[in-house]
Amino acid sequence: MIRALILPAITLCLVAQDDTATIAGQVLLNDRRPGVFASSIQVELNREDRPGEALKVSVNADGEYRLMNLKSGTYIITVTAPGYKPATARIELISGTRVRGNTKLVLLPESSPKAEKHSGVVSQNELRAPRRAVRQAEIAERSMDGGDFSAAARAVDKALEIYPAYARAFLLRGRLSEKEGKPREAARSYEKALEGDSDAYPAYAALAEIHRLEGDHKALRDVADRWKKAQPLSAAPYYYGALASFQAG
Repeated sequence: MIRALILPAITLCLVAQDDTATIAGQVLLNDRRPGVFASSIQVELNREDRPGEALKVSVNADGEYRLMNLKSGTYIITVTAPGYKPATARIELISGTRVRGNTKLVLLPESSPKAEKHSGVVSQNELRAPRRAVRQAEIAERSMDGGDFSAAARAVDKALEIYPAYARAFLLRGRLSEKEGKPREAARSYEKALEGDSDAYPAYAALAEIHRLEGDHKALRDVADRWKKAQPLSAAPYYYGALASFQAG
């Protein structure tokens, strides 16, 4: 299924001192700190030549973690979280050399555009989209990646003029509203995306985060229940459902 995603990311910083090195990083979910979901995230480090000797650490509420006292060598970092595909990075640490670097890893949801592209599953909403609307959505995505949000907004507007029920364009409009600090407008766009495509999973995730941050447990429960029906094998809607129950007391 082809959809726009607001995808989760991990940023790593490497510093080597003397004969050992430290890897300090942060895990972000949908560009936000994980908060109560920190306990569901695990960072695992393996030396490439000793795959059975794994070092595992968790993250704090800000998504921060630290791997210390590492010897020189090549390492594989793997980050996992329920509802997402594992992400990995290959890191080389050189003894006695000060090393700085940033590596960005992306955790793809279990039902992601890349995964579904290979499975041959494409939403009917996307299949009905005129090619001109698809081109505008692609322009919007590239503009957002490049930080040109004004150009992205214009392209989204054009896509919706061509295809008013285009879920992919509404997802992009929601992302733009969040960038502008307008969560209510973003929520309306995500709901519009779901009206056009009830399997637009990123819209459920974005709505759940908005309602979580606002403390609206009733709206969070509603989104979690709808998400479970659309994606029953994903762990994410069950986490949000449990959080809604906790918020409700």
